[in-house]
Amino acid sequence: MKLITAFFISLFFIFQIQAQDSAETIMNKAMQKAKKEKKNILLKYGASWCTWCKKMDQKIKSPTCKDLFEKNYVIVNLTVFEPSRNKHLENPGASDLLEKQNGKTAGLPFWVILDSKGKVLEDCFNSSNQNLGCPKAPSEIQQFIDKIKRTSKLSQKELEIITAEFKSRH
Repeated sequence: MKLITAFFISLFFIFQIQAQDSAETIMNKAMQKAKKEKKNILLKYGASWCTWCKKMDQKIKSPTCKDLFEKNYVIVNLTVFEPSRNKHLENPGASDLLEKQNGKTAGLPFWVILDSKGKVLEDCFNSSNQNLGCPKAPSEIQQFIDKIKRTSKLSQKELEIITAEFKSRH
């Protein structure tokens, strides 16, 4: 019985370790994929408790937008700022990377668009240095679309589809 219990405890820890890859590992894989596929990287930071993070994920993964984003970006999600009971959900090193990208105090979701070498091409700050997060207001959505336009091969029609999705209330 002790052997079976030890086996299941070992499996639990193995899966816990595997479930939370480090930010460095995730980013290295993303940069390799972006280079191979000639794409940029859309890196989003979020947390399990963040309603706006979930809304942004829903918009990007919606039936109308999912293929457009995946065709143009390697999409990476890193988890940060979890409460102590959910610390195991965080990606080790993600907070340090977030700080290097000037997002430590910006709020969530925080996102940046990187090239395949990890250089920041765009970030989620507007002209007033405020985090656009998950854009909701028309001016925020337009700034988001402008950043997407500069870092992708999306057509005007495709950008309009993304704009409509972010303007929708669902």
